[in-house]
Amino acid sequence: GTKVYKHEDLYDAQGRKKIPGKWVPLFGRPKGAKVWALLLEKAMAKFVGCYAHLSGGSEPYALMAFTGFPIVYCFVRPAADEQETEAVRGRWEWAGAQYISREATGQCYARVPDAPDSLSDAQLWTKL
Repeated sequence: GTKVYKHEDLYDAQGRKKIPGKWVPLFGRPKGAKVWALLLEKAMAKFVGCYAHLSGGSEPYALMAFTGFPIVYCFVRPAADEQETEAVRGRWEWAGAQYISREATGQCYARVPDAPDSLSDAQLWTKL
């Protein structure tokens, strides 16, 4: 719907504007006057329903939504500990993420069939 503001919402008792002269975005904060990132973020928020649903989303999900490609391959570092607070350095796992729905924006990585168990840093950079 459309938000309708009352005069007292926009002006104080002395007739001065309450709205700040410079708007500051809450999420994306690009350098300078570049607005393309803000426009992509706005499009994604519209796609998933609201800005709150962007929280906890993942990059593969955004790539799938913007490109329309249903599967994105990801290179992720395996966890070094049980709590998954640290990653193993120098090793990468080849995984894939698949689009599920607008509501499922989190990470949904799965092993890629016939892919090597892991790749070293050098092997990863030759693939990219």
